Amino acid sequence: LDEYGLHVSVLGCYIDPINPNDEVRNTQLTRFKNFISYAKVFGADMIATETGFLSTQEETRSEETYQFLLENLRPLAKEAEDKGVMMAIEMVWIHPMYCPQRMKRLLEDLNSPNVCVIVDMSNLTYPETRNNQCDTMNDCFDLLGDNIRGIHLKDFTFDDENKKSFALAGSGELMTELFFDRMKGLKKMPEIILDETKVTDYAATLEILEDVLTEE
Repeated sequence: LDEYGLHVSVLGCYIDPINPNDEVRNTQLTRFKNFISYAKVFGADMIATETGFLSTQEETRSEETYQFLLENLRPLAKEAEDKGVMMAIEMVWIHPMYCPQRMKRLLEDLNSPNVCVIVDMSNLTYPETRNNQCDTMNDCFDLLGDNIRGIHLKDFTFDDENKKSFALAGSGELMTELFFDRMKGLKKMPEIILDETKVTDYAATLEILEDVLTEE
């Protein structure tokens, strides 16, 4: 990394911290704990994970599952503090951390200066929330504020049957201008990753974003 002048903005270690299988879950939690050390060695700005899912939405979002998630994340947050590494949690509509309100609660309950947030509006936008994109986006920045350290920037479209598809950033239904306007209000610009975008599409994506963000 040093030889080629490369910087690791986010070291991904996406585990399922609520997996009901004790052996599988503990193996993944141990893996994440080890990756915290790797993040320190690599000089990564943060190490990131999502929060898993269970068989039904009701079970995934239950208070019991939330408390179980909290129990499993606390040792990881402590390890991140001890190693001087930021641990980032990414919200997803079908996971326990499905909205900024619950993410704010998790931040308060973990009460750790080394826990932060990755926002991916595509992961928060499903048919059920499609028409509330503006509210969801504003809630993310109003409630989570400077705890937002990472952005997964990708776009999406919905067809006539409400099926969501990936799109290059700036080319779909994402409220890109509002998204960037809200980011500018943070004390520090988050790390922005063109998530799921092929390397061969990077140049085209940047051109699209430049056109969108410079429109009068």
